[in-house]
Amino acid sequence: MERVEVNKLKCRYPTLFKMMFFATGVWLLISIANSFGHWLLPERLDHFGMNILELFAIASVVCFFEGFVDLFTRHKICLVDQLTRKVASYTFFLVFGILLIMSIWQWCGASDNALASSDTTGRSISLPSLDGVAYIVGIALKAALFAVAVGAVFMFVKTFLFLFTGRIRKLGIEILVSIGIMAYLTYHAQNHLWLNMSVVLIALAFLYDIWKLADFQGLKVPDNWMEILTKEDD
Repeated sequence: MERVEVNKLKCRYPTLFKMMFFATGVWLLISIANSFGHWLLPERLDHFGMNILELFAIASVVCFFEGFVDLFTRHKICLVDQLTRKVASYTFFLVFGILLIMSIWQWCGASDNALASSDTTGRSISLPSLDGVAYIVGIALKAALFAVAVGAVFMFVKTFLFLFTGRIRKLGIEILVSIGIMAYLTYHAQNHLWLNMSVVLIALAFLYDIWKLADFQGLKVPDNWMEILTKEDD
């Protein structure tokens, strides 16, 4: 399938999008200014910013969902194809096998410790009984959730990096880089200048590209709306 160049995407609710866009921009400017003045606690400002980013992400999905549906329908693109199902299936069985082996290994270790304790004290220590069916179902549910997550990431990468080109592809790359940086900062909280500058630059690039991507043309009120309304009434 040929790649589709997408530089504009219909925004269904422009008011909602603009509100969240400017809220995110204001928070970013305050964060930059606060790094020099230190008027607010960085932890509280970051927590507030994460809430704004989550709301902005939800608003973006709501605003662009119809545009994506139209885009996929027009070009007859199906995300959940045979390759996606294979990736999710292989991930499920692989994670299920790993979790099952790890659980059996831990249970055998607990059994060995219990037997050693009964040998030294002369008392028999019984391990807590596990419902085998519920235990297997629990492992299967964990593997299924992990497989769904892997499938979602695979579809995201496939959509933004391989199916489309143009500004929408730049947005996909920026989102992936942002997720990687947030995951890194979750386990390695650091306050380096280069890292802060990278976050700011990626955020600015993302805001610029998503604003350019949003298409408000089809939702504008025509200048002669009163004349059109009068003709319809006649």
